[in-house]
Amino acid sequence: MSQTPPPLRVERIEYHTPTSGRPGILTAVGVVSIVISGLGILMGCAGLVNVMVFGWVGMGTPGSRTIASTVSSPAMVISNPAQMPASDRKIVVAAMNARQPLSRPRQRMLDKLLAQDGANMFFGPITSSAMPTNISESGQLSGVGGIAGNDYFVIGMGRIEVGDDQAVFSPTNGDDVRVYADDSTVHLRAAQASGAFPTTTYSYSATSVVGAGMGVFYATTGACNFILAIFLLICGILVLRNSRRGRRLHLAYAGIKIPVEIIATCGYVWMMSGLVSGMPSATTPGLGFMKTFMVISSIVPGAIACAYPIALLIVMNWQSVKQYYQA
Repeated sequence: MSQTPPPLRVERIEYHTPTSGRPGILTAVGVVSIVISGLGILMGCAGLVNVMVFGWVGMGTPGSRTIASTVSSPAMVISNPAQMPASDRKIVVAAMNARQPLSRPRQRMLDKLLAQDGANMFFGPITSSAMPTNISESGQLSGVGGIAGNDYFVIGMGRIEVGDDQAVFSPTNGDDVRVYADDSTVHLRAAQASGAFPTTTYSYSATSVVGAGMGVFYATTGACNFILAIFLLICGILVLRNSRRGRRLHLAYAGIKIPVEIIATCGYVWMMSGLVSGMPSATTPGLGFMKTFMVISSIVPGAIACAYPIALLIVMNWQSVKQYYQA
């Protein structure tokens, strides 16, 4: 007689509650990081355009400029109110004499030229430490008949040429100004239009210290922001791929981005303030408002750029985010 088999033993199956997935805030961080990085890459390309623009404005257009040949001074005298104070003229003359030695008569002619139009030749305050950086090139032209040629200086706003009995300032944009030993002064183009004296042509490429400085600054900050934008793109992708490095790299990005923006903002404020301070207050209405506006317009973009890194520092230190990356 067969026996009934014993009932099968049924064991209880334990169902484990699945671990929680990626917090929604991290998904948002990953997406926002990718979007912001894309905008940063585009802005980096725009920064290259800024470098080109400031290089063009500051350096001027290489090519020919027409100035008058050395002749007796004409009777036409046209005054110019943009004079430079005597204390500043001494600093400029000393700096140029140190760069390119000038005879006493030529130092006097340079002083006359600065007294006539010196306020239009330089940006920023005139100091002994700043003046050497405002002279990008200097030398002496070939002489004729045993007579020494004119000494020349390429500065931010154009070119200065000094002889024994005359001196000329040829700005990148605007009328040339010439002074003579007999104290006459003439705006060159006006005199040329009247046929007062003949002209010769020379070629040069003026390098602006201000424009070149801005170009270097834009290039440096633009390169830093471009690299950081690519880094942020990688961070965003790693977060969306649930990589444990996502949090650590985002914190590293925030720790680098904030100091870079602070330095860049301080640099913008310094340069804009220098540009405005170099403008003649007597001929520039609303100079105070312009300076305030430029300072504010430099600070606001920096503050906006720091907003996302600061938000990352807050979000990445939330308890839920830490637990997700520690699991």
